[in-house]
Amino acid sequence: MDAFRHAAIALLLCGALALAYPVALSPALAAVILLGALAPDVDHAKSKIFRIVVGALAFCAAALAYLTLPAASRIMGAIIAAVAVVLFVLLLKPRHRGITHSFLALAVFGAVVFALTRSQELALYGGVAFLSHLAADMEFKLA
Repeated sequence: MDAFRHAAIALLLCGALALAYPVALSPALAAVILLGALAPDVDHAKSKIFRIVVGALAFCAAALAYLTLPAASRIMGAIIAAVAVVLFVLLLKPRHRGITHSFLALAVFGAVVFALTRSQELALYGGVAFLSHLAADMEFKLA
């Protein structure tokens, strides 16, 4: 299933949840729902979220190398750092629909959202969005 359909299903389910458990609309809520809907596909090399995450990691590695290396080796160091991160992620990425499509990943996602936001509502809505992805893919694993 593509990212648009996963996001649409998550928004529908979270909209239904809002009827029973109202929450204020906010950019943080929208971001958590969209992240929850797409996060399980972070293990799929062709998914949008995978490309975004790998791109962000490569950019951060390149920026860190550029900012910390001596002037003479900044450009080459930044290129090497970015390429190394991409290769590292591609070599160590779990198989598609593996651990990221599990209840363990759902629990970790909810815990991370709560730890970062201290909001039970955001953790709940993010968890429902994540669960909607698992349901849409019909993939339910414990770990």
